[in-house]
Amino acid sequence: MSETFFHLLGPGTQPNDDSFSMNPLPITCQVNDEPSMAALEQCAHSPQVIALLNELQHQLSERQPPLGEVLAVDLLNLNADDRHFINTLLGEGEVSVRIQQADDSKSEIQEAIFCGLWRVRRRRGEKLLEDKLEAGCAPLALWQAATQNLLPTDSLLPPPIDGLMNGLPLAHELLAHVRNPDAQPDSINLTQLPISEADRLFLSRLNGPGNIQIRTIGYGESYINATGLRHVWHLRCTDTLKGPLLESYEICPIPEVVLAAPEDLVDCAIRLTRYVNGWRELHPRKTGAQTSRRKVAGGQTGGWLRAAGVVAGGNAKSLADRFAVTAAH
Repeated sequence: MSETFFHLLGPGTQPNDDSFSMNPLPITCQVNDEPSMAALEQCAHSPQVIALLNELQHQLSERQPPLGEVLAVDLLNLNADDRHFINTLLGEGEVSVRIQQADDSKSEIQEAIFCGLWRVRRRRGEKLLEDKLEAGCAPLALWQAATQNLLPTDSLLPPPIDGLMNGLPLAHELLAHVRNPDAQPDSINLTQLPISEADRLFLSRLNGPGNIQIRTIGYGESYINATGLRHVWHLRCTDTLKGPLLESYEICPIPEVVLAAPEDLVDCAIRLTRYVNGWRELHPRKTGAQTSRRKVAGGQTGGWLRAAGVVAGGNAKSLADRFAVTAAH
C-alpha cells in the first residue's frame, strides 16, 4: 500500500509567489501613560496646589459644564515647583490645539491625560499672558475662536483650473451647508469620491486659510484645520504608518472628534479624585489635609472662575465670590 497522500487544503497546496508582499498592519495605538506616584514624589510643591486640585475635582463631580462653558483655574501665579507638579500630573493627552488670535497672541492648548481637562496658555512672543487649567467639553478659547461671527458664510468661486473633475459640484454643496445653519452639521467625505489634486486645490482656494490647527492621536493621527469660512474644517486622518485613512470637510462649530463627552468629564472627576485622595493619604501633612474648604474659599489657592461665553469673575476676590458671580449668568 502506498504511503503517499495528498494535501487538499492548507499550507503547501499552492505554489509560492516570490513577488507577494503585504504591508504591516497599523494596529499600534498611541497612548500616554498615567503619572506614577513615584514620579510625583520627585516633584516639590506647596499644599495649596493639592487644595486647588481637590476643589477642581469637587466642582467637576457636582456639575459637568455643557459645551461653551468651562470650570477654570488660573495657574499664572503658581511658583515653578507647583507648575512642575501640575505638568507631571496632567501629562499630555490626545488633543493639541494652536490658535492664532486677532491680537497677534497665540493660544497653545494641550489636553491632559484626564480627558476633558485642558491646559490653556496664551503668549505674545516670549511673554506668557495666560496660563489656565480648564475642565469642559472643549476649552473656552477654542469654542470662542470657532464660533465667532467674524468669519464669512459665503464665498465667491475661485477661477477654474486645469484637471478639475468634481471640485465645482462639491464647492456648491459645501457652500449650501455653510449658508444654511439648519443644514449643519454635515460632512463631505473626499475619500469616497473620485477627485483629483486639482479638485483639492480648488476647494482649498474656495475656503481659504483659518486660524485654528488641531492634532489628535490614538489609532493614527488626525489633522483638523479651520478654514476661512465659518464652521468649515478640513480633516485628514492617517494610520500609524502615515497612510491616508480619511479626508473630509466637516461643517459644524467644532468637529465631534475633538470634544470630550459628558461621560469623559465624569470619568475625569473620578480619576482626579483617586489621585488627589491617594496623594493626601500618603502625605497628610505635606498636602495640608487639615485645611478646610472655607479656608480654600477665602482665596488661598489662587484664581478660580467659571466661564460662560466670556470669562467672568474678574472683580471677585475670593474663590467663593468668583463662583457666586458666574453662577448668576
